[in-house]
Amino acid sequence: MENKRLVSDIKKLNVLMNYISNMVKAGELEISDYSSIDSLVGLSGKKFSQAKIKFIKSWVSIFGYILKYQVELQKKFNLTSIQLNILRLIELNPCLTLNEISEKMERHVSTMSQSIDRLTRRGLIKREGDNKDRRKVVLNLSGKGKALLKKNPRTIASVVLEKLDKMPDKKIEEINKGIEDFLKLFK
Repeated sequence: MENKRLVSDIKKLNVLMNYISNMVKAGELEISDYSSIDSLVGLSGKKFSQAKIKFIKSWVSIFGYILKYQVELQKKFNLTSIQLNILRLIELNPCLTLNEISEKMERHVSTMSQSIDRLTRRGLIKREGDNKDRRKVVLNLSGKGKALLKKNPRTIASVVLEKLDKMPDKKIEEINKGIEDFLKLFK
């Protein structure tokens, strides 16, 4: 139960991070420039409390750390975070199909298909026929994929979990409650 809730919370965080990422990509927000946040909120013509502005700055800081890790992952291992998650998922669950991976990662099949195609072209995973059902294609790590994972690239979730280990559960529960309340505003 605790594990499911943690996965759910990480998915909620991912939604918010995608929103901030889109703002960064569109040039509307600079991770290192808090003044752009102040000017961005100022565009609405409303006055916002310091608490609300501090909230946005905190999220941008968190996102900045995650974005920095993604860039390091790309440079060091030539992997996106989605690709690494696919490799780790196949490592833990050999012989998954594309649809099963899409379901487990809660991503659209076309998104997963593109990432799996790239991983296959790089020789990190291999497509194989299922012994029980010849119409079914399953995915497994290749020797090259296993070797890459032995270098221990860490998923973003594992990095976040490591940081959360330094906080008491009561504090994490308070943060979760705040995130849940915040996300309800978007529904």
